[in-house]
Amino acid sequence: MIFPSISNDYIHQYSVYRLLALDRAYRMSIDSAQQVMLLLLALMLILGVVVTRLSAWILAPLSRLAGFVETEQDLETFLPTPTFKSLREVQVIYHAVASMRQRTAQSQNRLAEYADTLEQKVADRTKDLLVARDEAEHANRAKTLFLANVSHELRTLLQAIIIFATMDQATAIGQDRMQAILSASSQLMELIE
Repeated sequence: MIFPSISNDYIHQYSVYRLLALDRAYRMSIDSAQQVMLLLLALMLILGVVVTRLSAWILAPLSRLAGFVETEQDLETFLPTPTFKSLREVQVIYHAVASMRQRTAQSQNRLAEYADTLEQKVADRTKDLLVARDEAEHANRAKTLFLANVSHELRTLLQAIIIFATMDQATAIGQDRMQAILSASSQLMELIE
């Protein structure tokens, strides 16, 4: 025995009180835990409803905007206006999408204008190239005709010189000069040929 002055009856009675107090504390903690769980469940339900409504309030105008942008092909058509109760961020998104569509429409118009002017420029340059080609062909024909005429005329004259030089060479008068004339005219004939 550790405490000799305390009787066994007192210890037994104290142990019973202590067991009753522990059992009561256990039941109270279980009840408290159940109440806290019910409160947490109620709070989660309330939070779920609030988040759902808030999401619908925010996302409804955005989904309307997305649906309009997907179905509307004409970029010049104005966007539907967001509801008055929409958040400022939703209104900012609406205005950003509207300005982006406007810039895209302007860019498409400029591209169409560039395409039209480009086609005209290509047509004009093609016409200029055809005219230049025709002029070059005409000049080439004129050059060929000129060379043929000059060649014919020179060849005729050279043939006459060669014949007369050959005939004079046989007479022995100025054979050296005739040999120079024959040599030069032969070289000219080769160049013309």
